[in-house]
Amino acid sequence: MTSGRLKQVNIVLLCAYFATCAYLWKRLPARLPFHFGASGRADYAPSTPVLWFAPPCVAVAVSALMYGLCSYAAANPQTWNTLRARELPDSGESAQTG
Repeated sequence: MTSGRLKQVNIVLLCAYFATCAYLWKRLPARLPFHFGASGRADYAPSTPVLWFAPPCVAVAVSALMYGLCSYAAANPQTWNTLRARELPDSGESAQTG
């Protein structure tokens, strides 16, 4: 798959994630238990929109961060600590055991 095609697939999957959350949100209760204490009773139940839409928002933020870092790395390879092809050892100069 090409890079452009992968970006399109990623955007479609993120949109599907949001659409599924929006569709299912109508069926959820007003508050969802999120944390349970030692007794087994819910001791933290945030409002449904906060809990339900936080994971898709985090997914979008992480995707944007990774896309930005990869774009920056491709545009500025000199800023990353990587070996260039001419700096790689020849196959005859493999690491010596000793």
